[in-house]
Amino acid sequence: MTKQDLFNFYSSDPELLEKWHIRAGQEITTCVEDTWNIIKSHELYVYDFGYFSVDRSDLVTKLGGFFILPEFRTPEIKQLWYSEVCSKMPSVFTTGLHNKNVRGIKFLNSLPGCQMTKVTDNYTFFIFRQGNLVCR
Repeated sequence: MTKQDLFNFYSSDPELLEKWHIRAGQEITTCVEDTWNIIKSHELYVYDFGYFSVDRSDLVTKLGGFFILPEFRTPEIKQLWYSEVCSKMPSVFTTGLHNKNVRGIKFLNSLPGCQMTKVTDNYTFFIFRQGNLVCR
């Protein structure tokens, strides 16, 4: 994935840029640059319907960033996306979203095996436990 690919993904979702991104309300190039600087060193998995990144640089593997194109935000594609994430991750992994990203927080809360663990002034953190769960 390239920074241009990320720009193309974000271009498809004006609501992300207006409300949910940590830099919401700023130019798309600012939002892309901010995200790119976080995920460019991660393992990047790109699909027709979106992407996700995996950060293995710490003790616990993290879901670093993700995006599903608006036209693919169906239950079937969300299930496929989550299956792909689970296939690349260890049985326990984490992620954190900026509290502005209410839409993303709601989405993660809906996933099986995902539990909100901590909310700070700026971030909401989650832990995923695949264990005996089937990612669906």
